[in-house]
Amino acid sequence: MMLQSLAALALVLALFAGLVWALRRLQSGQLNPLKSMHAMHREEHAMRVVQRMSIDSRNSIVEIEHGPRRYLLGVSQAGIAVIDDVDAPAPPADGSQGEESRSDEVSDAL
Repeated sequence: MMLQSLAALALVLALFAGLVWALRRLQSGQLNPLKSMHAMHREEHAMRVVQRMSIDSRNSIVEIEHGPRRYLLGVSQAGIAVIDDVDAPAPPADGSQGEESRSDEVSDAL
């Protein structure tokens, strides 16, 4: 009788521990395939600062990449203004200096 009670208690505690483990993994996204797909989608459309150039201590120009577009923004105390927006250049197939050439174009435009 005592052995059956201890076995039943051990079984209930093991089920409870398994439930806690599963809920923690589900909450962190490791068991949720939809959450991991959402994270991949978010990475595809993430914003990235390509470069920032200070004009003076309070004003700067920032180049932002968001998905397939790049934006040139003027940042000042008055706010943020879009100066220009263009399609982001395709990455070079041979691994050459595609990023630097775009940065040179932006610097030349200023």
